[in-house]
Amino acid sequence: VVIAFWSCKEVFNSPVKSPTTGYLVVEGAINSGGGATIIKLSRTASLSNKSKLYEKGAKVTVVGDDNSSQILKEAADGQYIGEKLNLNASHKYQLKINTANGKKYFSDFESINKNQPIDSISWKRENGGLQLYVNTQNPQNNTNYYLWETLQTWEYHSEKTSALKYEITGTGNRQTYKAVYRFPKTPGVIDSSLFFCWQSVANSNLLIATSEKLNKDLIFQPLVFISSNSNQLDVLYSINIRQITWSKKGFEFLERMQKNTEKTGSIFDAQPSELVGNIHNVDDPTEPVIGYITICPIQEKRVFLSSKMFPNWNFPQFYCSQDTLNNTSSYIINNKGNELIPTQNGPCNGCEALDIKIFYASTPSCVDCTLRKGTNIRPTFWPR
Repeated sequence: VVIAFWSCKEVFNSPVKSPTTGYLVVEGAINSGGGATIIKLSRTASLSNKSKLYEKGAKVTVVGDDNSSQILKEAADGQYIGEKLNLNASHKYQLKINTANGKKYFSDFESINKNQPIDSISWKRENGGLQLYVNTQNPQNNTNYYLWETLQTWEYHSEKTSALKYEITGTGNRQTYKAVYRFPKTPGVIDSSLFFCWQSVANSNLLIATSEKLNKDLIFQPLVFISSNSNQLDVLYSINIRQITWSKKGFEFLERMQKNTEKTGSIFDAQPSELVGNIHNVDDPTEPVIGYITICPIQEKRVFLSSKMFPNWNFPQFYCSQDTLNNTSSYIINNKGNELIPTQNGPCNGCEALDIKIFYASTPSCVDCTLRKGTNIRPTFWPR
């Protein structure tokens, strides 16, 4: 049956032609206030190409209808950054992009949108987890169209601490293993670079809302949900929210993008539509350019949530076994102890403290927190 199954498989060549790739993609918003403006430039790629095609070597400028001009400096991965543009709200501005291959792309002149500071970030325990909300309003009722970008960061710890390491000598089949203290002058001190870790995740979906049909420009919007089986609230959690406001046309562009990328998958979902932004090739208006430039004073707010704020959270701990090993190379190798990370000295009856006869070891992911998608570099904003 298996042989028959495999013999019936044939390569299918789809008659549908893939769209041309290499179109310019412009992401980001112009920050008219005192914060940084970050514009990301890349190119569309085929589905088989998993690497992102960054647009490098471009000249990116913010130009006003008053003939003012401010250049954004190129950084890594197609990012172009301008610090504290402080634009004049009585003027309109556009983004000019001159690529390394000589093409010119201009955005339409746009007015600066109003953007009040974020009122608050609230949360509620529901559906077995924690739902976070953003609260914002504009008493003048002239904002109406919102987008939020979130960056979640949390601290977590490894399940096992490690004061030991392997001293390895020899090569190949002649390697020998011996457990020694990581810090001989202070035996028993753990390696904190393996114990303390942080992980960050930015939102991948479009978080948008409008108050257009409401009596007041008042928004109470759910942002992120923390499930009870997540380690995000195990120690300390933080979320930073960037609030960006849009014009009506810009918001309609976001809605079409959301339908195309997040709500297409069944016959009952919205059908894909063409994305027409406000950025154009100066010499070839027919060339598709993906992106829409909006201008506003970007508002930010950060909150920290401690695990102590949520009693009985009951986060399931990462299961970790621990082996007891004799500190001889043959025993370590024969019992696959060399595939583990030594953690602590074992019982020492009548021997010197530095004399490791027996020790404990555990799996690498239980000892080294960086193996669980995090980093041991403390964020600059993290409290000590």
